[in-house]
Amino acid sequence: MSIEDLKIIPPEGMEWYQEGNEIKFRPIGQIISYEDVAKKLFLEKKTYFINDSGNIRSLDVNNHYKDPNNCTSEKQAQKLLAINKLMNVAKYLNKGETVEYGYYICIYENVITNDDVSIDVASDTVGGIRKGCINFETEELARQAIEILGEETIKLALSTDW
Repeated sequence: MSIEDLKIIPPEGMEWYQEGNEIKFRPIGQIISYEDVAKKLFLEKKTYFINDSGNIRSLDVNNHYKDPNNCTSEKQAQKLLAINKLMNVAKYLNKGETVEYGYYICIYENVITNDDVSIDVASDTVGGIRKGCINFETEELARQAIEILGEETIKLALSTDW
């Protein structure tokens, strides 16, 4: 009997999965790794990705379901490109320096201003510094980034609709 002839019978309520050269069991449907997430989102489904030329393409994914640039929609892929553009402009304008303090670009939800792109100070908040923002050394550099990219690209990069 060879290994290919073995039949794996998991306990009730469990499913088997392979991790390296080991067979393991988990509750049915439990997601335990990025690969599990990628399988659920992309395997044998229409997937959008950014090719080597920076163009958005789509296809039904089989072998490449866990590629890190897979997206569930074209808008998500466009958002990734917009975020990357914003990061590149910030890196250039900040002369390659990482800026912890300074200014960041944001969108305030506001009925009166119609969700205008704004600039705010990256100052201390409750208990610390605002992290997770793309900061600029000066307000003028943040304004220049908006001019370079345009408000639509900024809004796409900062949107929650993807």
